[in-house]
Amino acid sequence: MILIACFAAVFEELIEALDEQMNCYLEGQLLFTLCMALTQDWAWRYPAPSVHLSS
Repeated sequence: MILIACFAAVFEELIEALDEQMNCYLEGQLLFTLCMALTQDWAWRYPAPSVHLSS
């Protein structure tokens, strides 16, 4: 638990040390990763019916 708090504090300091553009980029990457994880989890729980296109 102490290790997690320490990591969080270091991570917070790192984010504050970065310039605004990089900060926005990292936040975007985190949001994108989270959205992808949620989408994949949703797709795994509720698989869409497979569609076969006739060629």
